[in-house]
Order: sequence, then C-alpha cells, then structure tokens
Amino acid sequence: MFSITSVINKSRVSQPYQLLLAGLVLLYLSMLALTANASAQITFTRVWAGPEYTRVTLESNLPIKYTLSLQSSPDQVILDLENIGINPSLGSLPTKIDPKDPLIKKANIAYLSSNGVRLTLALKSKAVPRAFVLDPMGKFGYRLVLDIFPPDRAANASENTMIH
Repeated sequence: MFSITSVINKSRVSQPYQLLLAGLVLLYLSMLALTANASAQITFTRVWAGPEYTRVTLESNLPIKYTLSLQSSPDQVILDLENIGINPSLGSLPTKIDPKDPLIKKANIAYLSSNGVRLTLALKSKAVPRAFVLDPMGKFGYRLVLDIFPPDRAANASENTMIH
C-alpha cells in the first residue's frame, strides 16, 4: 500500500525534514481541495433605478448559481446565491439602495447556509423580478443581473429573464 509516510520513512532524510516534507505535502493537498471547491467572489455591485425598472447587478470572478423567488405579505424579492460569501463588495449593496427608488425599499444580506447567501429586497409595492447571467466581456466579469419591473411594465420585459 502506498502512503506518504512510507515514502518519507524509506528516504534517508532526518526526522525534522520528514515532518516538514509531510506538512508541505498536506498543505499542497489542502490547497488543491480548496481550489476544487472554489467559490465565486462578488467583485462589484451596482444598483440603477430608472423610470421603467430597477436593475441590480452582481459582478463576480466565476458564474453565480442562484435561485430567484418572489414573496408577498410583505412583498419581497429573494435571491439565494450558492457558493458565495459575504465580502465588502456584496456587503455594500444595501447602502446603494436609493430612498427615491420607486420599487426597492431596502436590501438585506444574510448567510443562508455554510456556503450560501440570501439577498432579500423589500419592495415598496408589488413587482415582477427577472434574472439572467452574462458572461465576462471587456473589463466586466461574470454578471448576475436582476431586473425588477412594476407589474404593468413586466409584460414588455424579455421572456428569457423569468424566475427559476
């Protein structure tokens, strides 16, 4: 049977160096495991409120896996993000919600689980959310785009941005 310790023990290396070598091998294997389970990092957030809709954009280094849902009483848009942690870029999103935004009242970010985050957008009134992902282009990374429409304008929105 092959093992790291059997290879190290058979070599003619002193015990302190054997321990150092074993530690380096374990460190290397740990780093490989972390890389294999790499999670996306939010690098930038944007919020734009216009007359037709409000757009929230989350930019990241990797594609973002998400689940979008709508809740009533109170009216909320809920975006569950997989394999994402809360960092300063994502944490700054609630401060970017303008009180004059016609649709979003406030944003809240909380850990959903050990490897996920929930973004909750409290709405001022009923709305229709649509989400889609854009691949990197130019200076931009992967982008998860969330558009929020008033119900009377949602029919004009692209059908490829449905809740899923």
